[in-house]
Amino acid sequence: MALYVRHCAWLDAIPEREGKDGLPANQVSRRKAMTASGSPIEMPPLECGEYLLGYLYDVGPVVPAGMGSGPVTYAEIEAWQRVSGISLHPWEAALIRRLSGEYAAESHAATKQNHPPPFKEGQSLRSHLKKQSDRNLDRFLA
Repeated sequence: MALYVRHCAWLDAIPEREGKDGLPANQVSRRKAMTASGSPIEMPPLECGEYLLGYLYDVGPVVPAGMGSGPVTYAEIEAWQRVSGISLHPWEAALIRRLSGEYAAESHAATKQNHPPPFKEGQSLRSHLKKQSDRNLDRFLA
């Protein structure tokens, strides 16, 4: 489940890069770029616990913190439980918090242009990354 969340964070991240004039380029998330190019998005398989991913995205998956974002806190999970009327077992709350930390860490790391995806098994992902690499080389050489 952690691999799934980390891969979601990698897909949702907007890689840093600069335009030709040194200003930030018009950027989109990897997920939007893959969708726009027609590449199917492959995800790691989930054997169980999909409902917890739904809860994670309902709660967060991250919250504003200092100079960016951070994992949800137990106080936020508790408040979400009260508002939603859903009562979590302690292990479910702990897992949601841990998965939020995984998402936050990967989303920060994934802003680097060449940060590798956590899940690499799919051929379409490799094909998309090859196309992206070729475009980056063409931009560099232009």
